[in-house]
Amino acid sequence: MSRRYKLGIIANQSSRVKEYLEDEWKLFPYFDLIVISENVGYRKPNLNIFLHALGEANSSPNTTFMIGDRLDHDIKPAKILGMETIRVKQGIFSVQEPITPTEIPDFEIFHLNDLLNFFK
Repeated sequence: MSRRYKLGIIANQSSRVKEYLEDEWKLFPYFDLIVISENVGYRKPNLNIFLHALGEANSSPNTTFMIGDRLDHDIKPAKILGMETIRVKQGIFSVQEPITPTEIPDFEIFHLNDLLNFFK
């Protein structure tokens, strides 16, 4: 866990993903909050799932980064709320192109380890 930053996950997943994070992948301790769509009743890109996560983290959008791979489900709703955004341009959504100005990320990276340049 970071002492400087709160780390969270917002995921369109079933509640079973927490079991994988905790038991199988051993990642659960690294995150301060995990917001799963099945548990809260909202799915990305619905702004309510982001607002729920912000409330759990006791954070405001202007002090929060959203890191995601999808322009439509991750970047756009986060920018609408006023978060800074980092797009991880890898995987099947790396070919997505912005359709609206709110889908243009503030930053783009190609590997997760590139995040180390942002959060020192």
